[in-house]
Amino acid sequence: MGYNSFARFLLLLCVQIKQHNGARILGIVPTPSYSHQVVFQPIWTELALRGHDLTVLTTDPMNNSSLPNLKEIDLGFAYDLWNVKHNFTHMIRTAPDSLLKFIDRYVEMVDDIVDHQLAHPEVKALITNKTEHFDLLMLEYPYPSLTTFSERFACPFIGMTSLDAHSNIYDAVGNPSHPVLNPDFSLPFGGSLNFRQRVLSLLFQTYTRLYVRMYSYPKLESQVRKHFGDGYPPLGDIAIKVSMLFVNVDPIFHNIRPILPAVVRIGGGTHLKAPRPLPSALQSYLDNATEGFVYFSLGSNVKSADIDLQLRNTLLAAFAELPYRVLWKFENEDLPGRPPNVYISKWFPQQDILRHPNIKLFVTQGGLQSMEEAVYNHVPMLGLPFYADQYSNVDLMVGKGFGLSLNHADLEKEEFIKAILEVITNPR
Repeated sequence: MGYNSFARFLLLLCVQIKQHNGARILGIVPTPSYSHQVVFQPIWTELALRGHDLTVLTTDPMNNSSLPNLKEIDLGFAYDLWNVKHNFTHMIRTAPDSLLKFIDRYVEMVDDIVDHQLAHPEVKALITNKTEHFDLLMLEYPYPSLTTFSERFACPFIGMTSLDAHSNIYDAVGNPSHPVLNPDFSLPFGGSLNFRQRVLSLLFQTYTRLYVRMYSYPKLESQVRKHFGDGYPPLGDIAIKVSMLFVNVDPIFHNIRPILPAVVRIGGGTHLKAPRPLPSALQSYLDNATEGFVYFSLGSNVKSADIDLQLRNTLLAAFAELPYRVLWKFENEDLPGRPPNVYISKWFPQQDILRHPNIKLFVTQGGLQSMEEAVYNHVPMLGLPFYADQYSNVDLMVGKGFGLSLNHADLEKEEFIKAILEVITNPR
């Protein structure tokens, strides 16, 4: 074989290797919440950049034209189900004292959302396409009926969480979950547990395991038959086939726990972005905050425009007495009673706000992604948790000395002002 022929052979071999190197991946993130979606968007982007062929079912498509091998099926209609039909903000405001009752209402809501998503024409076409195949399923947990996609396409699957994982999810990969050392993130505590909390954690972990196995799985079998047809294994059998688990856990922030090789911690801010300039008007406003400013945001799910009127008035009265400027993420055009030192907007570039040198404090609901951004930028926090993991996140934050926590349900103006000044004037 001559030199030219050998060179052509090597070139052809390289091309063939390149063509067969990429995998076909199906990604599914059904939760209509930006804080859930943003954790996984960098993963989709990086996989596409590395030559893999992706189809992603998402409520927040990136619409990145530079990634032709990333196809997105837009399930954004689920936001109407989340915000209007089920009115998630109202669900939080009127949440019963019983955590178990709240879980029942939440599970009923997400099961309904998934049912509508599976009925979406593009998703139905995907399920019924006899020629379609995938090498891997990457699925946000815990949505049991969606694990059936791994059986439909006869491929392994990776479970992913935008938070920590419930004990039954760790169970699926055989990872131990000690109720004392690692209480479930849905409980209102996350640091060192007293005896009462240890007992509650044990009871709750036992309850959730039984709830999933004896109620949730059997209930969702009809959803599987409705959208996928007959002949699929029970959901409990599919669940334990999960090959790997990606959990949004940061060992610096979360409690230490035993981790098997099948569990990969992706916490620490996969969603963090490079600094970008602030809008000129906002940049000027913050630059001229000679005493500094406080940033107040309740995240993407808790709408501050819908919080209890008494709480809103307490916040306004407290902010009016501060020597600092205040940025308030407020979803309406107007905030009645807004004092002159309060600047409102429906949206702020939060990561770049937290990078500004004049920031003094972040008042947050305790969402994990927001707290990761604050820790990354060394910004102290004051937590006002409302639901789910926010309570345990804030408890962990207080225990590690990042800030303080208050109860929004009976918040008093003087108490709020005192906590703000304590965090700002007594750095740790």
